[in-house]
Amino acid sequence: AKWHGFILSRESLTWPKSDYLVSVNGSAHTRLELAHNQDLENPVQDMLSWLGFETEADVANKGFELLAYEDASSNFYRLAIMNPNGQLEAVAMVAPSESLPQRTWLALQFEKASIDERSRQALLSGFAPAGEDVGAIVCACFSVGSKTIEKAVKGGCQTAAAVGDQLKAGTNCGSCIPEIKSIIASTSHS
Repeated sequence: AKWHGFILSRESLTWPKSDYLVSVNGSAHTRLELAHNQDLENPVQDMLSWLGFETEADVANKGFELLAYEDASSNFYRLAIMNPNGQLEAVAMVAPSESLPQRTWLALQFEKASIDERSRQALLSGFAPAGEDVGAIVCACFSVGSKTIEKAVKGGCQTAAAVGDQLKAGTNCGSCIPEIKSIIASTSHS
């Protein structure tokens, strides 16, 4: 592929043209994973159109705010759109390789009533401000990450039920309980 990318959006999207596309429903957002074998002609404009906007002016005219980062020499392009309520409306990132930020922290931003200044400044990096890394999501039902579970285990949760009582992880569909038990075992022995 000439480029790889992802989109997270509060609103449902029309699937962009790409050779590879996967759609995943998250909490308060939908995520699309993309890859294509042809270069993007105008990456920022292409990402805006994926999100349903014709131009940057269209974003402002609809009352949204656009945050964008462009590095044409490296072919890294990132944008985030904030809605009038101060919530993250959408984020899109493309790069020439799969070396894109993890989606976990960005996905959690869609659950917030508004984005605080520290998080807002970190949106285009794709990484949580220091102290907020939750790790890879283990419990999709409640967006609980591996590092959050490890912290709970170190704090005394020695069973999956105890982790569930403290974090809700594993208390809905239960499919993550084996992974929670694995984290308990590896964290307890380290």
